[in-house]
Amino acid sequence: MAYGTMPSGTDFVVSDFGNQTVSPAAPLYSNAPLTYPCSGLTGVQRENLIAEDMPPYINGSPAKNAPDSWGTPIVVEANVTDTVRLTSVSVTGPSGAVAVSFYDSSDDPYSFLIPSEAFAIANAPLAATTTYSVVASGTINGTPFTRSFSFTTGN
Repeated sequence: MAYGTMPSGTDFVVSDFGNQTVSPAAPLYSNAPLTYPCSGLTGVQRENLIAEDMPPYINGSPAKNAPDSWGTPIVVEANVTDTVRLTSVSVTGPSGAVAVSFYDSSDDPYSFLIPSEAFAIANAPLAATTTYSVVASGTINGTPFTRSFSFTTGN
């Protein structure tokens, strides 16, 4: 996942949720799932401002839930041989709960998401220079997990 700003000043995000049929073998993580943003990360891009012809759709609903802008994606990644399922994701800032939508491969009718990855998206841009707490719960191969972490947005 990459975020950046074009010379014109337009922000962009590139998300690659993986294609293991053409990628080299990934390392195994004993502490899976891993998350992005990483715990304690600062300067996290707070919104995506890419105008798209059509919004990305997952399970018949707009994944971003906003016309041209949404908050930073939160990625949960297990080992490539695992299957991750999200059961809940909460994001909380100083003003309270942030509305998020979350997805895993079971929600993807187009099979773009691989089973080992899932993500949540804040339904609106996040506030600048603000710390958010995340609690993501689900299963990996049927075994429950919970990850709690915080990150701080940039300007």
